Amino acid sequence: MCCMSRWTRYSASGLFGNNSSRKKHRSELLAEKLRARILSAKRETRKKVHKKMTEIKENILTVPNALCVLRIASTPVLAYLVLSELYVASLSLFILASFTDLIDGYIARNFRNQQSMIGSFLDPAADKLLIVTLFVTLTMNNLIPVPLTSMIILRDACLFGAGFYIRYVSLPPPKTLTRYFDMSFVTAKLSPTTISKANTLVQLSLVAASLAAPVFGYVDHFYLQILWYITGTTTVLSAGSYLYYKNSTYKLFNPEKKKE
Repeated sequence: MCCMSRWTRYSASGLFGNNSSRKKHRSELLAEKLRARILSAKRETRKKVHKKMTEIKENILTVPNALCVLRIASTPVLAYLVLSELYVASLSLFILASFTDLIDGYIARNFRNQQSMIGSFLDPAADKLLIVTLFVTLTMNNLIPVPLTSMIILRDACLFGAGFYIRYVSLPPPKTLTRYFDMSFVTAKLSPTTISKANTLVQLSLVAASLAAPVFGYVDHFYLQILWYITGTTTVLSAGSYLYYKNSTYKLFNPEKKKE
């Protein structure tokens, strides 16, 4: 009986020992499978993100974009000329900058390989930077009233802020500063309203007239003052149009829908 109880103890300890080792082995196998699944999911996520980033990447080295950059580069030069009261030179450079605006628009509309979604942001940004800079400098020279310039700056500041927000929201993860400012990654397309286009034309006309006023001697002319009020009206209407048509003024780029 003593032998039997000893054999029973040995058998039981062997049985429980095997069960314990089996459970441990199973746990290790499950943990290994879980790690493998997590690594596989990470690799798949990286592949999807890389594929999406590749699909939304576009060529930004186009003639219209180059002309926009040239217009941006001319802005500080124009500011210096206006503040130096060199109105003949500033008017000539402004006409040249306006001509590049017409050329890049024509090329982008008529040549498909010269179109880019980033151009839909870059072109109006270049125009606004040029207009705001000239409005500020002309106001400093007492050629445009302060309230009108303040109104234009406020409107454009709101539009720029909205543009930065749309860029952040539409940018797929990972949202890094490098990718945020990488203009080759297309995330949205801007579509200005009709009244906004008309407002830009009116503002450019006022800038040209104000630059020409000291040259041809009609500073503070009655018709120039009428143009101030027209510009203020179109500025307010264009700001309202962006609020009213906010769902149709920009389009988020969806590579999945494009593929379909």
